[in-house]
Amino acid sequence: MFDFVAFISYVAIVMYTPGPNNIMSMSHSQRYGFKKTLDFMLGVFTGVSILVFLSCYFNLFLFENVTFFKSIVGPLGAIYMLYLAWIIIKPEKPEEETKSGKGYANKAQITYPTGIMLQFLNPKGVIFALTVSSNFILPFFEGSFSYIILSICLGLAAFSSVSVWGWLGTLFNRFFSQYGKVLNYLMAGFLVYSAISISGVLDVLA
Repeated sequence: MFDFVAFISYVAIVMYTPGPNNIMSMSHSQRYGFKKTLDFMLGVFTGVSILVFLSCYFNLFLFENVTFFKSIVGPLGAIYMLYLAWIIIKPEKPEEETKSGKGYANKAQITYPTGIMLQFLNPKGVIFALTVSSNFILPFFEGSFSYIILSICLGLAAFSSVSVWGWLGTLFNRFFSQYGKVLNYLMAGFLVYSAISISGVLDVLA
């Protein structure tokens, strides 16, 4: 029997807790506004939907090779998250901001492709897709149509999460303007912590 409460609880906890998607949405919404971050958020929606859909068909193969798979995705994801952390904390170039009317990191970091790519470099997202497909989708649903609908629903859940975090970034804009550097370092710290956690370094040290 499909456990709807367990399904919703798991999705909500994974989606709405701090992670690369939410941190990037909040940071960029604070810097450039909600509308200019929307492309990134739509990329998150698309990336999560595609990832869950693929997991429905490839989860058995991926689970059988999870150690090898994670050993590749983990370091790549860690490097990318460290890069995003640097983007958040590095100072903006006044001359470029004057010419364009916006920060120089805008075009590079809040684009639709970036939102998609981040999902495949985030082991938390990959493991989520594998878990939700194997435990909540495949045992109770079958067929491409069901997989597509459920993948889109989970993509919408991810979109709602980044939208909420992005809205918080714009809501507290005055607060961020006063304590922006401190908060940027804090958010960058979350990304660094995520990078360390997924890189496998802690496992090696243990």
